[in-house]
Amino acid sequence: MEELNCKTVFELPVLGGISESVVVTWIIMAVLVGLSLILVRNLKVENPGKVQLALEAAIDWATDFFEGILGKGNKRYIPYLITVLLYLAWRQHDWSAWL
Repeated sequence: MEELNCKTVFELPVLGGISESVVVTWIIMAVLVGLSLILVRNLKVENPGKVQLALEAAIDWATDFFEGILGKGNKRYIPYLITVLLYLAWRQHDWSAWL
């Protein structure tokens, strides 16, 4: 069985060693926050643009998907699960080559 070994990227005096996986998680978080800020800045109620329609369709699909699994009584978990889905989808890329 292969052991998971993560390299220490840098050290912080209070926290100790920061591993490669933590740095990659920080990068993913920054990219997702940046993309969400860029994509939601000009939302309109009337005459939405193509990007807004695509985002709404994706959110509706994900909401319907998780609602079908969890049921209508557990709607409060759906935003969290959509966030986990985005994180896992983004994590599939090989970011270790960047570090």
